[in-house]
Amino acid sequence: MKYYIHQNRIFAFAKALPEGYKTSEKYEDINIAYLLLNDKQTAFYEANKTASVYEIWNMQIKKQELTVAERNEIIRFKRQQRYETESDPLYMAWQKYLALGEPEKAEEAKQSWTKKIQEIETELPYVKTK
Repeated sequence: MKYYIHQNRIFAFAKALPEGYKTSEKYEDINIAYLLLNDKQTAFYEANKTASVYEIWNMQIKKQELTVAERNEIIRFKRQQRYETESDPLYMAWQKYLALGEPEKAEEAKQSWTKKIQEIETELPYVKTK
């Protein structure tokens, strides 16, 4: 199979294009000629079918930047994981000591819990919009 790029699309042909088709080896000719993919580009394309034409030609996937909202959602998820494993047990201890009428232990547990919350939020700050 021969793969060509033309006008930002991939074309597959069983054999080389017949004479009369304009071909080129320069990416800047993408809109006026067919660009034959070499063996490495073909392998890259077959392994990355959702890649853009530019990524296929250069054999490199562009890393996409996350939006502020997406980054903050990841931070929120990481915080939630840490709250559940690190701070929630401290909160439960505070509530237990309150229910058992042990104010000194309750206050100590409350301080540990608030300190842990502050630690998590300091280590995982939200990204602010500009």
